[in-house]
Amino acid sequence: MQSVDKRVPVQKRKQKAKQSTQKDPEYIRKLCKEKAWKHWKITNLECDKCIYKSVAVKCSSAISKYHAAK
Repeated sequence: MQSVDKRVPVQKRKQKAKQSTQKDPEYIRKLCKEKAWKHWKITNLECDKCIYKSVAVKCSSAISKYHAAK
């Protein structure tokens, strides 16, 4: 067994930095999961585009408020 250990090259690996596992609150995730974009792209109607834009504004403002309060 020692002869095998001597002849087999071994490389030491650097430890990876742990990624953040922090999630946004549930109300933000629920806002971002709305399917307004998909519905707008399927129907291509102007009213669906307005709904998508309003959902996008709500989502981005909720995220910015959350991060500002941290």
